[in-house]
Amino acid sequence: MFDMNVMVWNGGDLEKLEVLQNRIGHLALYEAARRKFESRRDLALATIVLGVDQSQLFLLGEPTDPVEVWRQLQNTFLKKSWANKFRLKNKLFNMKLENGQNLQDH
Repeated sequence: MFDMNVMVWNGGDLEKLEVLQNRIGHLALYEAARRKFESRRDLALATIVLGVDQSQLFLLGEPTDPVEVWRQLQNTFLKKSWANKFRLKNKLFNMKLENGQNLQDH
């Protein structure tokens, strides 16, 4: 307990203080992790939205979650049919680099 002139801690108060300090430390770690997550989430969302052509931005509405934006784009543009997979594989295997063509431009 607390004396008028001297602070005296008994065992229970000291344990309560340690528990409180641990909780404050965990809260600070949680807040730091939350800020880091939100920063990365916002960066991912910006990267996805900036990669979408302006004429297609209407598909996204008011984007807030990068996962939902990605799913919306997948549902709109990525059809998982056997014909589409065949066409993409065929396009990949038939790619050729012309003489004098820059690899980065290819």
